[in-house]
Amino acid sequence: MPWPPGRLARFRKLEVFELKIVASNRALPAELSTVLGLRVELGGESADGSGRLSLTGPVQATFARTAPGAAWTPQRLDVGRLAEVRESGAAPRFRDVTVRALGHTAAFREQLSKGLDE
Repeated sequence: MPWPPGRLARFRKLEVFELKIVASNRALPAELSTVLGLRVELGGESADGSGRLSLTGPVQATFARTAPGAAWTPQRLDVGRLAEVRESGAAPRFRDVTVRALGHTAAFREQLSKGLDE
């Protein structure tokens, strides 16, 4: 299902595309249609080269199926008003200060700084 014209064209490079389900009207397994309330975040380099661009806001996606148990297919996508944030500062944008802030505590050094794979 395509996005409304012009939304994705605002990005030279789209690096973040996240959809989070925030609501669903589906209550019964036998229902043949449903509307999902979504929160979308789009982020990346702006098309005009002025810096980073982030768009966030609501989306409603309508899905239907031909019978209970059949696959859901997208029918409609309604994008609401997206909040825009622009950033044009030079990199690095963030500096990790975790060790400086928490490194003095034994719990951080002995437990929290360890990865799950260790």
